[in-house]
Amino acid sequence: MQSSFIDSRMNPALTANFYPELVTIQEYVDGVDAYGAPTQTWSNLTGHVDLPCSLSLSSGKETKLANQEYGITTHRIALNGVYPTITRLHRAIVGSDIYEIQYATPPGHANSVTALLCNLVSGGT
Repeated sequence: MQSSFIDSRMNPALTANFYPELVTIQEYVDGVDAYGAPTQTWSNLTGHVDLPCSLSLSSGKETKLANQEYGITTHRIALNGVYPTITRLHRAIVGSDIYEIQYATPPGHANSVTALLCNLVSGGT
């Protein structure tokens, strides 16, 4: 049995202090317009809307991603909880800023925080 350093009764207070932002994860959805032409649309991933998070600048250094790939990320988004369905096929919205997810902490990671390494696509924080 794994013990916890934090009393679960403190979680609401910790969430407010350590995860002051809200993030929505979106997935790409193929569609067609009224003329039958393909469209690019993003929709909110079910159960992944307005999740408490913390947003910080990443080091800007090259980071080893999945499958021996390397990438340079601009930001790190930490989510309070394990979200194994989030992948690099999704994007993250914090406020009015859009982030391309490059890497998400794999399922079964040792802690209860999901870290997303991202690049800022549009916005300016």
